[in-house]
Amino acid sequence: MNEDLEIMIDTKNGEWIDLGLPNSEPGENAMMILRISEENGSYTALIKSKAGTVIPPHTHLGETVVFVLQGDLQYRGGVAYEGGYIYEPAGAVHEATKHDTDTIYFVHVANGAIFMNEDGTEGPTYTWREVKAIVDAHNATKAEAAA
Repeated sequence: MNEDLEIMIDTKNGEWIDLGLPNSEPGENAMMILRISEENGSYTALIKSKAGTVIPPHTHLGETVVFVLQGDLQYRGGVAYEGGYIYEPAGAVHEATKHDTDTIYFVHVANGAIFMNEDGTEGPTYTWREVKAIVDAHNATKAEAAA
């Protein structure tokens, strides 16, 4: 095993970065990146959504695994509560995901997703590259503020 590839993150003290999703206000939906895998085109993160917020409609470009750690996800006419598991295959298209309560969930996303704008047109695509760019921009802003 290559120990250089091992990762351990203190998620209780980790940093939340705004997702910048269409139809969302800053701070409503944030992510804590756990791993970005350039070699297999995936990313793993915690997502934190405030009560009453929405993740816009989107299309999955690869499979996605979701595990609800706290709160709820209103998803495809059902609700996943704490401990709920969701698997979405590549090509899955669905309407907005809503949160009635403050919610935190784990996601592993292969190949990313395309989010829809309010007018129904394609909005931003979140692959590992875009997620890395969000993290890099956040870190650059922090470094500038510290200088």
